[in-house]
Amino acid sequence: MNCKPGDLAYCIRVLDSRLSENIGRIVTVLSRSDYLEEDSGPYWNVEAHAPGVLGFNGRGFARATHCVIRDSSLRPISGVPVHDEVTDEVTA
Repeated sequence: MNCKPGDLAYCIRVLDSRLSENIGRIVTVLSRSDYLEEDSGPYWNVEAHAPGVLGFNGRGFARATHCVIRDSSLRPISGVPVHDEVTDEVTA
């Protein structure tokens, strides 16, 4: 799996070309989704950051702040670990 709950991630691919504006959109991974599709891997419940993601709601395409995204379509955003105490010192 690429992501875990609590990760910030960005969308790296979409399943439908009509959703291509979601590529690069940042989301927070909330929890594993019960949504299943044959041989497609796990899905995550995510919260989208402004202006939200475009998705299909059964009647048409609409913006949403919460949606389900396939794990393979997400890439976690990683950064430098932050520690409370400094263990190395740089001197000039």
